[in-house]
Amino acid sequence: MTGISSKTLDRTAPLIDELRRIADAHQATVGQVALAWLITYYGDTVVATPGASKPHHAEEAAGAMKVALTNEETERLADLSTRVTR
Repeated sequence: MTGISSKTLDRTAPLIDELRRIADAHQATVGQVALAWLITYYGDTVVATPGASKPHHAEEAAGAMKVALTNEETERLADLSTRVTR
């Protein structure tokens, strides 16, 4: 198993920063925004099954349903996500 390298962290930093900015704008957590993006961007193609080992984890995941991302936010996250995988 490989660890997270500084190169990987450098590539993901812009995506994480944008997730934080959007989360702040929506008064949500980064996890909620990430889950909302997954649901919004992939729609019927992906079924999200967030894990929840504690009740507050389930409550946070359910809160993603209240996050209404704009088209601009959705596309910005999609663009940054694509850059991470290149």
